[in-house]
Amino acid sequence: MKILGIDPGVKGGLCFFDVDKGEFQLYPMPLIQVPTKTKIKVSKLTKKQKQHRKETGEDFYKTEAEIHTNYIANLMRIEQPTLTILEKAFYPLGQNNYKTAERYGELRALIKQHWLTKDYAVIRPQTWKAHFGIGSDKDEAIALAEKLNSTIDLRPTPKSKPSDGLAEAFLMAIYGKENYNQLTIF
Repeated sequence: MKILGIDPGVKGGLCFFDVDKGEFQLYPMPLIQVPTKTKIKVSKLTKKQKQHRKETGEDFYKTEAEIHTNYIANLMRIEQPTLTILEKAFYPLGQNNYKTAERYGELRALIKQHWLTKDYAVIRPQTWKAHFGIGSDKDEAIALAEKLNSTIDLRPTPKSKPSDGLAEAFLMAIYGKENYNQLTIF
């Protein structure tokens, strides 16, 4: 049995946990930069960009991070998870949470494609965190993941600090293993 845990944030992560082998694979949330409609002011351009603009007349636009759903779909095709656990995103009404809701919706739609995973469950962060006895402090998730697996490397890159998104994806996969029979499966 293979379980995929997903922390859906831009700084989130993916954890494929092979229960039978006791092995796991961690991935930072794959992102692509997409141009917005907002032009970058000429004064903010690099020398190369200014030169390119002078030669071509092209403007430069700000970008924003989008979740690379095709990359995730390819990983799921390769890893073939039996169960996928997606953390339910929290986006209070009245706040500018359009992008959070959009990213969560994209991931949920991807997971609903049953040819990518046999079963899936959506869990509230409070549910799986209470199971492990941790709160909302991101450092608690990192410490617990490192305690549960002393060889885990939670750094997205060799020079970065540990990622709470990778830690939480790992913990959700463990939660899925320990609570499989109690989950509401879709």
